[in-house]
Amino acid sequence: MTRSSAPLRRSDVVSLVDDDDDDVSIVSTSQGNWRTGGHSGFVFGSTEDLGDADVSESEGDEEAIQNVEFYGIQPTALSDRLLRYQDTRTRIGEYPSPTVGIRLDCRQYLHEIGSRHRRDPIARATSILQRSSWGITDPIVDDGTAIASNWTRRGACQVYNGFPLVEDVEFIVHRNNPPQDPDGDCYWRSVAFCLYGSDEHWDVVKAEHLGYMYHVLSQPRHPRHYLYSKHLNSRFFDTSSVGSPSFKANIWQLLHLAHAWTPAVVSQITADLYNICVIIFTLENGTAAETNVRGVYNSRHIFMCFTNGCHFQPMTPNHYDAWEFRYPRITIDATAKYVNAPKATSAKQTWEHPWRKEFSSTVLPPVPRLHGCDVEELRKFLGSKPRT
Repeated sequence: MTRSSAPLRRSDVVSLVDDDDDDVSIVSTSQGNWRTGGHSGFVFGSTEDLGDADVSESEGDEEAIQNVEFYGIQPTALSDRLLRYQDTRTRIGEYPSPTVGIRLDCRQYLHEIGSRHRRDPIARATSILQRSSWGITDPIVDDGTAIASNWTRRGACQVYNGFPLVEDVEFIVHRNNPPQDPDGDCYWRSVAFCLYGSDEHWDVVKAEHLGYMYHVLSQPRHPRHYLYSKHLNSRFFDTSSVGSPSFKANIWQLLHLAHAWTPAVVSQITADLYNICVIIFTLENGTAAETNVRGVYNSRHIFMCFTNGCHFQPMTPNHYDAWEFRYPRITIDATAKYVNAPKATSAKQTWEHPWRKEFSSTVLPPVPRLHGCDVEELRKFLGSKPRT
């Protein structure tokens, strides 16, 4: 079923295909850190590379992460500027987290970027809290209506094909640059487009990520606690915002900052939070340089592209219903022809494919989530008495 109207124009994306018959395996560039430049925050600040460590390893065997400097960042005039918001004097050796605190001067950051709130922040926060997974807002529309009304407005999108493994599939790619809003929230807007049909609820998406991150980091027995605390949250990223030079912050800090560019490793949290499969194509001057897939395959698939090192854009299939479309299974044989993938002679199994993991040895199993409800009301339904 065609989702676009006739004026939509198709552009071709070039996939990097490996024509070399050498038997040496080519490791995907997405296997390690996403080291794309620009304001995206993909360059890690720490000198420690945790790489492809097994997230099930014993924590007791780890050495202290922070040295006499600031998490391995050597003192220079540049590092002083990059760390200008960081608390480098208290809780030394402890990463910013729910139990340690944010360890960052939010007031200085807000003063430096200038106020960009067009509405009363307290009223806006109240409005956000009134929305939940029970239903975002009225009117609620399904994906088909959202694609027809919000994705394909004239001038709002383009049609591309040529992406790895789906070269013949056309995708509607939304520009995702609302002129009335500040930059820095393109990742959250992209996720909101894919989940809720428009970018209007990007703030809810970011708030849900913060809440889930708080839950995981606060629960040492949570299945994702080791991955999040020792890998995702233990790195400092180069990030920025409109009106502010670049600076360093970890994931917990970034989730508290208004309009700060978001690192792509957050896609692992997105996949865990919503139990979805997130496919991100990295585009550099019209070439699909990387493919990264996070989450389990047997779940809803959403698509985004990261363009020219600075901008996330949501994608949806043009001739297929988005809720019925899945990315092809990623196997060694299927991806062997691409430059950024292992060769067909590689001994890696499908669940070990570098496109699908970054901090773990294999694809991680999903973690079930309980959606919120009023516990006291639930007790009434079950016939038990509330605690006094």
